[in-house]
Amino acid sequence: MEIDKDGNIKANGEAITKLLVDGKLFYGGDPKIASQNLPADAIQAVEVIDEKSDKVLDTGIDDGKRTTVLNLVVKPDKKRGWFGNAALARGSSERYLGSMSANQFNKDKQVNVLLLSNNVNQSGFTYEDISNFNENEGDGLAQGSTSAGLVKTMSGAINHANSWGKKKQADITTSYVVYHNNSTQRSSSAIQSIQPDQVYFNQNGVDNSARSLTQRFNFTLDDKIDEATTLRFKPFVSLSTSRGKVLSNISQVNASREDVNTGFSFSNRKTVTPQFNGSSSLSHTFTSGWVAYVSLDVNMSTNNATTINQTNNQYYLLNTSQVFDRREEQALDDNYIRFESTLSKSIGKSKSTSIFYNPQVARYTNGLSSEAMEYNPATGLHEIGIDSLASATERASFYFMNILGINTRLRNWNLYATATFRKTTMTAKGHYNTFTQDFSKDFYNIASTISATYSTPTGKRFALNFEKYVKTPRVNQFDLNQYNTDPLNIRLGNPGLKQEMQYLTQVNYRTSNPQKRTYFLVSGSMTLSQNSIATNTSFDPLTGIQVSKPVNIQGNHNFSTNMSFTIPVPVKGLTVSPTLSGFKTRTMGYLNSTINKSDNWNGGGGLTISYA
Repeated sequence: MEIDKDGNIKANGEAITKLLVDGKLFYGGDPKIASQNLPADAIQAVEVIDEKSDKVLDTGIDDGKRTTVLNLVVKPDKKRGWFGNAALARGSSERYLGSMSANQFNKDKQVNVLLLSNNVNQSGFTYEDISNFNENEGDGLAQGSTSAGLVKTMSGAINHANSWGKKKQADITTSYVVYHNNSTQRSSSAIQSIQPDQVYFNQNGVDNSARSLTQRFNFTLDDKIDEATTLRFKPFVSLSTSRGKVLSNISQVNASREDVNTGFSFSNRKTVTPQFNGSSSLSHTFTSGWVAYVSLDVNMSTNNATTINQTNNQYYLLNTSQVFDRREEQALDDNYIRFESTLSKSIGKSKSTSIFYNPQVARYTNGLSSEAMEYNPATGLHEIGIDSLASATERASFYFMNILGINTRLRNWNLYATATFRKTTMTAKGHYNTFTQDFSKDFYNIASTISATYSTPTGKRFALNFEKYVKTPRVNQFDLNQYNTDPLNIRLGNPGLKQEMQYLTQVNYRTSNPQKRTYFLVSGSMTLSQNSIATNTSFDPLTGIQVSKPVNIQGNHNFSTNMSFTIPVPVKGLTVSPTLSGFKTRTMGYLNSTINKSDNWNGGGGLTISYA
């Protein structure tokens, strides 16, 4: 097992994204919180688990996929009273760090408290930014909220877990996290753009300052109501507020060293984002052998943004300029709801084969309304309406999917195959300036999955997986109604986009021996794409304005391989773990309607020496 300086964990060469303490979720399963805040002397053992999904556990239909999870077992003597740690540090340039953790473990009950304050870019959490959700189609919503650069952080968290019921069959976990940061960042860039008949030199400087406050509440209920029925309920609520200021200067010249344009912009942005995510499921096994499973997922997010935008652009070859000072109001509503059910039955004398039917229906809506008010020097207020920037649109995606499948278990083998039939309907309605749109388009596709997994109790595991993915373009990529506020970067939609097809093949072999402290892992994957969606970018030689539009392109592919293993050495407690990796990607793109091909080869390795 490896833990880097930032608290990220790897076990058996695989990244850990979920962590348990005594079998219970710890702060929503965030591995960084445990690795950076639980004292090492409180841990008796570390268990590496190949965890099945909740749906696999409830239905018995095994898709062969596993998540590598760590379970930390707390020492018995630490399950009486409280324990924890505290740290306080100060360095040069007024750098400081303070942290405190307190923990109580008592049978099925856990209580944990964390506090952290520093200005050395340590968050203490894996996910300090929770504003992104689903297929967020907002325009520049993250502006001013970056945590790069120099960051001051203050955060706190509390976690509680317990088992309830006469038989302690219901596990309930709750956690609350509050995170505040204040960041400053300064960057500069110099870019040369070479096109078939044009060459541009761009210089850009950006000063960015931001502060944000995020509060998050998690709740998890896993209730084994009886031997045949399981209920799961997992809501998530958060509220994020942020303020950001961005000062940018840009200049562009052509190959003749003639000034094309210079620009200055300043924005002051405030956002408020409440969010709710929730999932629930219920499963029941009937005496006849049939298993019924239903689940509901709901995601809702609202982002309200107010921006003061000041811009001064000079276009020298046209002898024109563009100057404005305006307030922009934008409201973005994202809503996603998905319902699915599964009906399965074991067949055959040994009941080792199951057939199942899994219908799913989902709807995603994205509502965007915006307005802009120009500055009125007579009153000192932003109150002059700009009709060309007023818009109100609603984009929606609706899909209905039928999945038929079979799952067979033969000794140490697990075989799984599905065929998926899907219809997707996309719509867009609204207005932008004087343009009114009423767009609708249907897509039909067939996808499939085939996997074979071999595993033994001794730690050997081999998996072969093939999947055909169909990626439908996002609604805003079709939509001709684009909300463009940056005059130097104009986006267009493309109603003629096709669906992207991806063919993924994966192979994985792993063996481990905890007693001898050895493991070996080798994996490889190949992805071939058809009708990939790329961006065709063009430049106006007189103004330097960049125009981008999504288009389909052929030829993208990706190959990757990874190998890692542990070598025991004669010194007791000492292990050596080499890693080797490599990948090759081909990315096709467009520039001024000319195809560009980019091949990237990369290989590397590492060596970890540990003593325990």
